[in-house]
Amino acid sequence: MTNSKNLSKLKLLAVATILGLISILFLAGCGGTELRGTWTLDRIVTDSSTITADTEDKGEYGDDFNNILTFAEDGSGTVKIRSETATTSEWVQDGNKVTITVGSDDSTYTLDGEELIFKQDNVKYFYKKTTQ
Repeated sequence: MTNSKNLSKLKLLAVATILGLISILFLAGCGGTELRGTWTLDRIVTDSSTITADTEDKGEYGDDFNNILTFAEDGSGTVKIRSETATTSEWVQDGNKVTITVGSDDSTYTLDGEELIFKQDNVKYFYKKTTQ
């Protein structure tokens, strides 16, 4: 009878271990930054320079640091570019690609770790999440 109890305990331990490993793998696969929240422009990278929010002379890109993207859980959001009033938008995420639609215009961003990146010609705009 002792062998039967030990075998049952061993089976239970094996099942618990397997479930624990599956949980860890599942959580690791779900990693990444949640899109929902507010994102602000952190830096702009061109072929010849990097401009950050702290850069004193931002040149032609100065007003871009007013850019704000917001994403609601239901797929709606707002886009504020430069000093314009925020415009209602819709968004869809497919893996690390995020498509933002304003009216009939679509823009594709890439979610890379803690950054949301928009590329236009030779300029990359890097956004950081500022609120949940």
